[in-house]
Amino acid sequence: MLSRTKLSESRNTPVRARLTIAAILLLATVPVVGQPEDGLVAHWTFDEGAGDILHDRSGNGNDGKIHDAQWVKMPDGGGLQFSDKNSYVDFDDNR
Repeated sequence: MLSRTKLSESRNTPVRARLTIAAILLLATVPVVGQPEDGLVAHWTFDEGAGDILHDRSGNGNDGKIHDAQWVKMPDGGGLQFSDKNSYVDFDDNR
């Protein structure tokens, strides 16, 4: 006959094994974030939603100054709406 401790351990072993396998599978499917692609110059996600700076997420510092454009919500995130030729994003100040 198994002692209480041994019985408890034997019942938990399959659960522990399943949790361990699930954790490994979960970690294997998580994408690596923050690793810039080789040769990537800039990556703008347009997720700011407000403000006058468009931030470069590549780590290269190619932020842009927004002039006369409005932040808008899009189905897949955010974006900028340009009203006329005076609306633009200036990236020259970063060099």
